[in-house]
Amino acid sequence: MKPSNALIMTIVLVFSYNVKAEEKYKKWGINIPIVSKHYREYTYFQGNMNEKNLGLGLEFYIKESTYLTAGFFQNTYDRRSTYIAAGKIFKHSKNLDFGLEGGLLDHPDFDVMGFAYLLYRGTIKISFSYQVATFGLHYKF
Repeated sequence: MKPSNALIMTIVLVFSYNVKAEEKYKKWGINIPIVSKHYREYTYFQGNMNEKNLGLGLEFYIKESTYLTAGFFQNTYDRRSTYIAAGKIFKHSKNLDFGLEGGLLDHPDFDVMGFAYLLYRGTIKISFSYQVATFGLHYKF
């Protein structure tokens, strides 16, 4: 990861605080990815894939369930990746929500990312993309 990528993404997220959002929705959240399971073959990657994807993401809510996010994590190649994205959470039941997120990912080059996720009681997050499932923690404050 280039330090400049992380700096640019952090600046964009911090300045997003000035996005026209109602005060009652201006909330923050954190996202902590922990482990993943790759279910797509990486024919271009020789060796073991890193399944411990520790990281930290910061979310800024512009509406009750719409947010901007940026963060970093240890990727498949055991290098640090950064990302910036927008997401939407849809209420399903008292204990279970689902959401969609899409944006840009530095993994190992900038690429488009997108995934769906389940959020259990607002704290346990399980994400699914076309090649990997990720388990982590989530907290909105």
